[in-house]
Amino acid sequence: MVNINIKDNLLDMKNMSELMMDLSYSSLFLNDKNLSKHVKELFEDFVSIETETLKLMFKVKINDAERLALMDFLEYIKDYANAAMNVSRLAGNSLPSIVKEILSETDERVVAVTIPKNSFLENKTIGSVKVMTNTGLKIISVKRGNKWFFNINKSFRFKSNDFIIGAGTLASNELFNKMLKGHLKI
Repeated sequence: MVNINIKDNLLDMKNMSELMMDLSYSSLFLNDKNLSKHVKELFEDFVSIETETLKLMFKVKINDAERLALMDFLEYIKDYANAAMNVSRLAGNSLPSIVKEILSETDERVVAVTIPKNSFLENKTIGSVKVMTNTGLKIISVKRGNKWFFNINKSFRFKSNDFIIGAGTLASNELFNKMLKGHLKI
């Protein structure tokens, strides 16, 4: 049986690599180097978890075939994370017009925002303010301190300095920013 920490780490790495790809495409579309910085930060966290996971894989008692399969899976996840890093490096560069056209036809955007101190959202749950209903923004993940949270549900409580990543339209982003400031009636 696989160690629970290995399973949790692989799941976190999978979620992080997917988030990195979302952020990298948004950084490219919006020509936003700040989003690229978040991809790099996520990658650094990813590498730390990868290192911890590899150490765990050689400590637990599993057969070699299972260990190799897990290592292959980890490598596939890392390939995806590396691809996200490569895409994010394009932000700020001149892109061919066809790439710009493809990106401009994308409806969904990634929103990255930090909850300021004394925000309307501070200490409120996602469900109590009905983020999705009132803004159309789906909260994908939250970084609090050095810890990333995925699979965010309506009971998740916002804290000041939480770094929020969500998916929605340009209008969703504007409505969420109004909600942050308490300027959106709910």
